[in-house]
Amino acid sequence: MTCPETFPHAVHKLYQYRKSISTRPFNARGAGVTRCEYCRIDIDHCICPLVKPQSANASFALLMYDDEVLKPSNTGRLIADILPDTKASLWHRTQVCEQFKSLLNDPHYQPILIFPDEYAVPEQPLMGIDELEKLGVEGKQRVRRPLFILLDATWRQARKMYRKSPYLHHIPMLSVPAQLMTREPESAVGDITDGLAGSRYHVRTAHKEQQLATAEVAARVLQLSGNQRAGDVLNLWFDVFSYRYQCGVKQPNLGDKSAVQRYQQYLQQHP
Repeated sequence: MTCPETFPHAVHKLYQYRKSISTRPFNARGAGVTRCEYCRIDIDHCICPLVKPQSANASFALLMYDDEVLKPSNTGRLIADILPDTKASLWHRTQVCEQFKSLLNDPHYQPILIFPDEYAVPEQPLMGIDELEKLGVEGKQRVRRPLFILLDATWRQARKMYRKSPYLHHIPMLSVPAQLMTREPESAVGDITDGLAGSRYHVRTAHKEQQLATAEVAARVLQLSGNQRAGDVLNLWFDVFSYRYQCGVKQPNLGDKSAVQRYQQYLQQHP
């Protein structure tokens, strides 16, 4: 197996750390599968050699619920695959991770919390989609680099994380409307959206129909902020992961059989 020079990235390292302090093995569905330590897919279907990191005029910081980083089905890892400068920290109810705290106070970054504004506390500053699109226009000319913060957890856990983290309540919050979560067609690879606004993630069951996987949200935020190529590649990489993951488990594969072909075709046509 050949891995990119950017491995191990922040999520890989956080996974190894979390595993090292576990008092017992983490047994999720498919615990009997022999998995790659990086992509967490059945070793016979490993996708690591296919990774093609991209550049963007923005960064991501994942604040991960305690056991989320241990789950093979986690998609936050895919963001770090494509954008190697992605940060990752564990969330704690009673204390703030020092690494995450330093990011919030770093003058080189403009933190932006990606979360539904219907759950915002009264004092939360809100950011509109027009402001997100403006980030794309300004691009590298911005003094502070956008740092998109994602709460990587189940939906119930994410709401808990937000409620119990006052340090998130002063950060500008961006809520992306459901109608904007549909991927735009990419002519170079055909219609990669199929006109669907719902999630294409078949590994887990969403609490609500409109809820998307962490990587799906990140891809759309990239596209809306002027990072079209990085967003497209992350979208296609997500499909590769979803299909190959299901190849290694004993359940019907609802993923896209042409995912790898479409991903590689896009990379060839957009060098």
